[in-house]
Amino acid sequence: MQNIHSKIKSIRLAKNLKQEDIAIKLGMSKANYSRIEKGDITLSPEKLEILQSVFNMTSEEILNHETAQERLGLPNHGALEEIVKQQAAQIERMKSNSENLLEALIKHFQKPITSSKLDSGNDIPNAIASVFAIDGIDFILNKDNIGEDHPLLAAYKQYKISLLGYGIGLFLDALIKETSKGLQKKDKE
Repeated sequence: MQNIHSKIKSIRLAKNLKQEDIAIKLGMSKANYSRIEKGDITLSPEKLEILQSVFNMTSEEILNHETAQERLGLPNHGALEEIVKQQAAQIERMKSNSENLLEALIKHFQKPITSSKLDSGNDIPNAIASVFAIDGIDFILNKDNIGEDHPLLAAYKQYKISLLGYGIGLFLDALIKETSKGLQKKDKE
């Protein structure tokens, strides 16, 4: 049997009631009522009587209420919450690791560029372009893996657009050359 706090939350949700409304009837803040639903505050007998009235249920009905988790045979809410917290922390670590990998790649490609005799002043942009050109970089360099506000994300989008423009330019040049060759052949005939 789950704790009463889980049952109270389940009943409230089933009856489509807001935490604010119940908190007002219990004479407490919404934050404190939320703590009751989380099991952080013990429910007094007086508050349970008020909840019986609000839910139009007896204390026995409240205690025997079967939550969705119980019906589905899922672990208790606290265990699920802990799993979600762990996965959120793992996602944040992965984002951080992706950002660190990108920075390491840029440094890696910057070394050969700066050690060569390039005096263009574009060492870092060249290093960044080298990273952007790596096959599969799309799997790391996207808003799901690094923060949306990461400066490399905007630069990568610009790089992809310029690459597309460059490709279209090459295609048009080739098309013009082939068309010119065809016209020259016709003129000779």
